[in-house]
Amino acid sequence: LDSVDGSGEFRRADCAPRLVGDQPALGDGRLTVADWVQAGLYVASVDPVVRAGGPSASLPNVLSGSFNSRSLATKAVVPRNEMSQVRIGGISADSGAPFSVPIILRASGDENALGFSITFDPRVLGLQGVRLGPSAVNGSLLVNENLVQQGLLGIALALAPNQSFARGEAEILELDFLAKEADSAETMLSLGDTPVIRELVSKDATPSKCLYFYGRVSFAKKMHLKPLGPFSEGQVRFEVRGEVGKRYRLEMSADLENWELVRNLRLEHPTSVLHVKAENAACGFYRIKPLE
Repeated sequence: LDSVDGSGEFRRADCAPRLVGDQPALGDGRLTVADWVQAGLYVASVDPVVRAGGPSASLPNVLSGSFNSRSLATKAVVPRNEMSQVRIGGISADSGAPFSVPIILRASGDENALGFSITFDPRVLGLQGVRLGPSAVNGSLLVNENLVQQGLLGIALALAPNQSFARGEAEILELDFLAKEADSAETMLSLGDTPVIRELVSKDATPSKCLYFYGRVSFAKKMHLKPLGPFSEGQVRFEVRGEVGKRYRLEMSADLENWELVRNLRLEHPTSVLHVKAENAACGFYRIKPLE
């Protein structure tokens, strides 16, 4: 959220890892959620303060994400099925309507904080907000929306120093979106490293290996029937919107009580133009209903 100046601010902020073995590490050339956790341990007097002295700027070619250089150096090998997980919940939403997506953490029992970025298609989704989930109501949340117009959202979440998430699955966040009117049947939400690097950190500021899983948003297409132009040459033209491959029933009524079948149709495209021979019935009312 803030830019680091050239006065040694990076060196002071890059405070994790504090030690490698018994020796001071003085940072690793990255600003991640581990530094946030370590700073909290200093503030809470859990760890004795050490002098700043690491890199003065971000180091190039430092690995990030679930298999970052820091976690490889500090953690033993963990079987894949026992690794912690962060995943985006899949959901079905109505096109043009608001909806919420859960972020789920499968914790091993010593995780204190995590950071990551959400990537989404801004042409399809509009971000409305980020909320703490029921398993993290007492957490501290930082949200970076600087690149949200490009579909990039940064998130950092931490519990109080020396606290940890309970072992098992927990809903830690909820993302609120608006599904824009679009022809897409679905869109993806993925976890990445811009602007916030993916990292899961224990209560002693040690990063853990973690698996990250994307989420899928499926859209239930709203049925839509719209007349196009006036009745002419014995035909009525309609714009029909619905779900591709789904069968619909077009009906007509003169009194809105008694409905008669005009024709059945199957949509080949999300939006189609339908020509209906109506003749004397053109002054009636029309509606469309799903057959299945």
